[in-house]
Amino acid sequence: MGTLTLSASPLLWEQFLVGALDGEAGLRPELRSILPRWQRSRSLGAPSTGQPDEGPSVGSLALVERRARLEPVWHELGGMLEMLSAAPLPSGRVALLADREGVILATRSSGGDFTHHADYVRLVEGACWDETSRGTNAIGTALAESSAVAVVGPAHYAQRHHGLVCYAAPVHDPFGELVAVLDVTGPAGAADPLVLVAVASVAHAAEARLREVAWARVAAAARGDWRRACRVRMARCSSSSRWGG
Repeated sequence: MGTLTLSASPLLWEQFLVGALDGEAGLRPELRSILPRWQRSRSLGAPSTGQPDEGPSVGSLALVERRARLEPVWHELGGMLEMLSAAPLPSGRVALLADREGVILATRSSGGDFTHHADYVRLVEGACWDETSRGTNAIGTALAESSAVAVVGPAHYAQRHHGLVCYAAPVHDPFGELVAVLDVTGPAGAADPLVLVAVASVAHAAEARLREVAWARVAAAARGDWRRACRVRMARCSSSSRWGG
């Protein structure tokens, strides 16, 4: 799994909004990473100001159903969320699990002042953070590109999120299908590249655990088939012995 860090200045973001950067991605190295992502967000119709302070996008019953569809991923990732949020920071952070559609299924907070801001920007269970809804952001961009990504401050497409630093990594099932995204988000002033390494490592560990679970189920099924085959063969042998006697 590759990693990508997206950063930009407020000036670049403002220039993009007024069209001053169109056609310059190949000429300015600092634009090569961020400009295509902003352009994709614009083409999706994402709001550049950010979503209003709305309630969760998914109701409680639908949220339960989405979690159920993620078994056994849901079961395995719960403890990993706790691990990502465990280290206390003065400003705080939140660890999140989202499904393949960008809907946040679970949140864990490390405490601190950031918790209230996370609620304000809708980093809450049930909110959708795909790129269509929120523009360039770690959850949505990780889903779009199937890659671990950090989005720092004004690299977010929506101005509402310029105070955030977000780190996300996709989680794939044993068949290679993207099934979930792990994310850690905090204040932009606390950006640390090692957090992206940690999130990507936990996602790798989750994928390895899912492979172990899948293999255990296959092995158990194979043992069951072998036992049934043995019983059938023994029954046939017993029947043949009676008729032969």
